[in-house]
Amino acid sequence: MRHPRFCDDLVHQSRRHWRCANGAGGIDSAGSGDTLLLVPGTFKGPGNSAIDFKGKAITVTSSAGAEATIIDAELAANGFVFQSGEGTGSVVSGLTIQNGKGNTGGNIKCEDSSPMIAGCVLREGRGESAYGGAGIQCRGTANPVVRNNIFADNFAPLGAGIACYGGASPAWMKYLKK
Repeated sequence: MRHPRFCDDLVHQSRRHWRCANGAGGIDSAGSGDTLLLVPGTFKGPGNSAIDFKGKAITVTSSAGAEATIIDAELAANGFVFQSGEGTGSVVSGLTIQNGKGNTGGNIKCEDSSPMIAGCVLREGRGESAYGGAGIQCRGTANPVVRNNIFADNFAPLGAGIACYGGASPAWMKYLKK
């Protein structure tokens, strides 16, 4: 069975919004200010872990909310990686991100980048090193905006939900721990 992959079959819905059905490359195709709207489903397999915004100010979100749209990294790597100086114009919202794993961070890794992470469920992530951060790990100059997320069943030696070090300081705006 072929699983839907992260965003390549793009259907142009308006000047700045794209609807993503499956495939890889949506982020590569997107330009600054674009929104990649994921259809409901579980996105796993090749291309659906270590998803890198590559410095782009884009939004990746769900057409039906976090309960219906899941990015499953299958413990192969981080779910999302922000490492190219992204700012708050780089947004992940309304998704469940699960089974991310890494020595630095689990579901989301922010290194010297400050994206916005809003309305997501971050669950079952694994932070493998002593620095932890199974849900979200922030390091260096990372100052992500973390708003209205649910952290559930993450595991790490330190900071199972979120871990910050090396000067990182996220802006918290309400979160729920399950």
